Amino acid sequence: MIDKIEVMVKPETRFRGELQELHNVSPFDPCIQYLRPSKFYHLVADLRPRGFDALLHVGLKLGGRKSHGGHKIELLETGKKGMNAIHGTLEAIADCDPRSCRVGRIDLATDISDVSLSWFREHVYVQYKQFIAAHGKVQEFEYSELGKKVYQTIYFGKRPSCIRIYDKVAERTAYYELWKRRQIRAAKKEGFDPPEFPTLQEWLSVELPQTKSHFQAAQQLDLVPGCEDPEQEVIPFPVVTRVENQFGGRVPETMKTFAQVRQNVLEFNPFERIKIVSGRLNPPGLYDRDSEGRYLYSVPEWFFGTCLRQNWDEWGASQMRQMLNRDRNGKKYLARLRPFFPVSTDNPCEGIAELELFERYRDSVSRQLAA
Repeated sequence: MIDKIEVMVKPETRFRGELQELHNVSPFDPCIQYLRPSKFYHLVADLRPRGFDALLHVGLKLGGRKSHGGHKIELLETGKKGMNAIHGTLEAIADCDPRSCRVGRIDLATDISDVSLSWFREHVYVQYKQFIAAHGKVQEFEYSELGKKVYQTIYFGKRPSCIRIYDKVAERTAYYELWKRRQIRAAKKEGFDPPEFPTLQEWLSVELPQTKSHFQAAQQLDLVPGCEDPEQEVIPFPVVTRVENQFGGRVPETMKTFAQVRQNVLEFNPFERIKIVSGRLNPPGLYDRDSEGRYLYSVPEWFFGTCLRQNWDEWGASQMRQMLNRDRNGKKYLARLRPFFPVSTDNPCEGIAELELFERYRDSVSRQLAA
């Protein structure tokens, strides 16, 4: 899916309707509540109160001063919209042909159900990305697992061009709590009672349709995810992991304009550089032989592979590959020691192949293009 897109508008382009006033107003105007100043633009207008899921960045600064360097339209919630709706939003904001607008950033993503983020950490590395970061939180479990870290986001590379893999359910749950606090605060400010909110399960069923069948099954069993009743069995939240490639600053040549995006996004593979390593449930033994009776591995190689397997969970596939590639021999080591790579310890059947990752992306993009 196209999860986010930013298009650049020429400086001479005028805005439509009441947005025309944004050419001459101050970002500190107290009469307009949805404006704010910006480091790189004269002002930023939040158009959501005007009925558009977009932010409008007006007047690019050159040399630290307001100039006529062009504008930027940052579209929001594009993953939930079809291409015709995205095209209509651009056309309603700027008086120009959206097809000719240059793309400044595009995020291409897909949601993978029933494959955990920890599996991706243990089995995925990205070619040509040297920077790796894993962000998470520390949770308390039983005494034997006190302080276990739960990863929520893995970054490969740095912004504005990077690949993110993160727990989509956790991200939407955090946004649900933030949304409720904002609604309560707004209601108190206006002197109204707090509104009634949907349950977290209802919220996730709308935000992530993949979770709907999971919650329906739980309701049929009279089980509620996250229930604190110790006498009632607990059904865990469904697993939805988002894999996302953010192209910013340097957009692929085949998607320089919005028209090229519509034409080429379906066949473009944003996950081409994502490599998934597979392993074996049972590693080779020290005395295993080939068909000709020779030992499969020398003693140093076997101990090397055993050490690699034992530390795989701690370091993950990407960091392990970096260490193996210290002397530029990583490709050789990966090929030679592949039988020692582990499968997921929690669920050996869990996982996804590189081709299937691309196919799921194409399915989601096809639905956007058809809408």
